[in-house]
Amino acid sequence: MTCKKTAYWLQLYIDGRLDPARHTRVERHLAACPTCRRELALLECVGTVAGERALIAEPADLTQRVLDRVAAYEAHRTARAQDWLAGAAGRAANWRTVALALVVLVALALLQPGNAAAFTDTLSRHLESAYILLLTPGPDSISWGVWGAGGLVAGALTIWLARADASSGVRRAISQRLPQLW
Repeated sequence: MTCKKTAYWLQLYIDGRLDPARHTRVERHLAACPTCRRELALLECVGTVAGERALIAEPADLTQRVLDRVAAYEAHRTARAQDWLAGAAGRAANWRTVALALVVLVALALLQPGNAAAFTDTLSRHLESAYILLLTPGPDSISWGVWGAGGLVAGALTIWLARADASSGVRRAISQRLPQLW
């Protein structure tokens, strides 16, 4: 048996919790190794000194203080969540208002006499030519640049949103595990 393995089993040896086969192997190693005998003597000394010490009594109100801190933390976390939800509802209401205003403006523009026909005619001509250009690009066509730029913008936007979401997730995880820091 090596010193490393013996050091691993010494505390169980002192406590008398080793099985007979390991107990015999540890005793054989201790008989031959002065370093491990010194380690055993040190552990026995520490056990003796620790056994002589009186246990420190916990304060009578320790449980209540811990429960109070947990309750205060939960109340703070709930209040923060409610504040965030209230802000999110306000932000969503602002976006709904803007979207509704845009829909009303487009509808008013299309309802003017003659505007609807001109709008749909122009839109259909431009969409058809853009559709043909983007789906059948030639070797010197600008549509390759449009596809490339669109891919770069989509990739950058995806990375930016994922990074923002990940960093907020990390902040949330840290704040849940270490509430006493902030």
